[in-house]
Amino acid sequence: MDGAVPDRSDKRNSHMIKQIEIRNLKHFASMSKETYCFTGTLFVDGKKRGVVSNQGYGGCNEFTDTDVQLEINAYAKSLPFVKTSFGEFEQSLDSLITDIVHWQIIRKDLQRNLKNKVMYIENGKLMQTNNARSPAMLSKWIEEVKSEKIDGVRTILNLFSVDDAVELYRVAKRLAA
Repeated sequence: MDGAVPDRSDKRNSHMIKQIEIRNLKHFASMSKETYCFTGTLFVDGKKRGVVSNQGYGGCNEFTDTDVQLEINAYAKSLPFVKTSFGEFEQSLDSLITDIVHWQIIRKDLQRNLKNKVMYIENGKLMQTNNARSPAMLSKWIEEVKSEKIDGVRTILNLFSVDDAVELYRVAKRLAA
């Protein structure tokens, strides 16, 4: 399930959340100023729990179900701190939701781009070619990128499923931070 937070709950604590998903995500890039401008249907452990949205002006995410806000925030506080290039920080309701939205947007962009560009990770950086005019041209370019000699590591995302390509991209971003 794309964009879902993986199961990291403590098995001894059965009331803990196991999965958070946002379905029917609509992202409005042109309206995103400081945060993602979006709306989507929130599911917790497979049950619909309302709508989550953000107006894109830098404020917190908005929820139609206030109880779910408390549940997700408590769950977020039970998770390990997140390490970033700015330091470590405690996870929160907003950080979890924003992370789900972020990776769903990345997945959608990768899925679209993999159809007509060679997308690859080279030494931790995401690289891409121009648009190929045909599937035959794309295949030719993939073979050319595969055969090029480089210093370092190159992973061609076109050779993987979209889900695996997203995960490889996540790992590369984590290692680059």
